[in-house]
Amino acid sequence: MFLNEFKKQFDGILQSYIAQKVQDSKKIANIQRPKKILDHLIMLTVAGGKRIRPYCAYVMYKAYGWTNTDDILLFSRVFEVLHTMALIHDDIIDEADKRHNTQTVHNYTQSLLSKENKNVSNGQAIMIWDLVLARVYELLDEDYDFKKEHFVQAKKCIHEMVQEVILWQMIDIDMMVWDTINEDVLHQKNLYKSARYTFMRPMITWAILAWASKEEQDKVIQLGESIWLAYQIRDDLQDILGTQKDKKVFSDIQEWQQTYITQHIMKHGTPEQIAILEKYRWKNCDKSDIHELQEMFHNSGTIDFTKQKITTYLQEAEKTLSWLSFIDISQKDDIQNLIQILYMK
Repeated sequence: MFLNEFKKQFDGILQSYIAQKVQDSKKIANIQRPKKILDHLIMLTVAGGKRIRPYCAYVMYKAYGWTNTDDILLFSRVFEVLHTMALIHDDIIDEADKRHNTQTVHNYTQSLLSKENKNVSNGQAIMIWDLVLARVYELLDEDYDFKKEHFVQAKKCIHEMVQEVILWQMIDIDMMVWDTINEDVLHQKNLYKSARYTFMRPMITWAILAWASKEEQDKVIQLGESIWLAYQIRDDLQDILGTQKDKKVFSDIQEWQQTYITQHIMKHGTPEQIAILEKYRWKNCDKSDIHELQEMFHNSGTIDFTKQKITTYLQEAEKTLSWLSFIDISQKDDIQNLIQILYMK
């Protein structure tokens, strides 16, 4: 099952769960504005989203020969609920108005108020974050048809994932006021805040539940990290090229989110190129600004360098994939298809 097919099936399950939990919450919080905010959570959770996290979990579990699709899909809800939680925080920090063409929680809350009040709108978004986090742990406590000792290990893996995401989000926020960043810290940020959270942790969780050996689990970790590092750099590059539909061009630079791309300029760029990059730090860019930045990135060789880096990580992923001894070989084809999507042509 390819990603788009999986998404259609999974979205119905996710929406049904969120809608039921929102109805339960509204029975307690029976006040007009909080009820509207809770309803908006349903829209935010199901709007857009590629469902890569539950898909990676699904493919990995099936790859080792397990066929209990119902429990795979039900337990995989935890990854998307956790992702929704992370996005709510990201949007508050970035002061983002929309996510997947849907109003962010704090922005929607603000639209319900008669006058601007960030304390109220941000505060309500934080409360929704708390509520969603509670649902993460609720999902971990449901009954599933997994071997007990493996389920304990899998839950521990997810607890570690929650901690990694929150701690490296703290570091990511702190980096917004750093003048420079070394490549090792940048790599660690992408690894713990993104790679392990999006690919490695979902994959390894299901490899554990599927009784994969320790040797196989180590290879799954390598696979997940390589795929995500390529995915993250591709995302950074799309920010420069302006090819993301739900994200304004150069948003990373305007918010001074330091990436492999900005790091390449700071390390290898000419003084003039570094000066151009610095000029647009924390600045809203108009069309002429965007043209100057894009021209600078092309002339510096950063675009070609970044595409090659993506290719290198994906080739590492393909090599690791060839080492894995899956029982259901068709799932290897699904992972290979996912890797091919990430190549920048």
